[in-house]
Amino acid sequence: MVAEVETRAIRRRRLALSAETQQTVLNERARAVIDSWTFPHADQVRMLIRKMATDCIEKSLEPNASLKAGANAVAIQESDFEAIPADDELLLILKHALANGAITIERNHGQGSKLWCRIELTGTVCLAHGLTLNRGGFLPRKTSYLREAIADA
Repeated sequence: MVAEVETRAIRRRRLALSAETQQTVLNERARAVIDSWTFPHADQVRMLIRKMATDCIEKSLEPNASLKAGANAVAIQESDFEAIPADDELLLILKHALANGAITIERNHGQGSKLWCRIELTGTVCLAHGLTLNRGGFLPRKTSYLREAIADA
């Protein structure tokens, strides 16, 4: 699909695209960006975002979905997140994911009388996986969830 659009541009043909075509092109480009990552721990980052995206989609597709537009983040209770040792590989992987634009992290996010560390998928990742770009919806998880997501790399 992307090649077709590029060919139209080169041949100076009309570039008006349907919404479906635009979405397809954006999804393909987003997946290509993610597949081209070569930074340290890129495989673990891909595994983490794939797990997060899959779980967010499942929650969003529930018949009585409680998150309206859907989720695009997970959250760990702040006290659990702070308990991760500074030399833990999990923090190193999260740092690479953050530095390379796969996630954003919001510390001390207040929700339901608790403080959370929100780990949100970025726009590129949301596009690649078909998630909402609306912010706010998250799935409460434990630190073990993050560890399990990166365990098979």
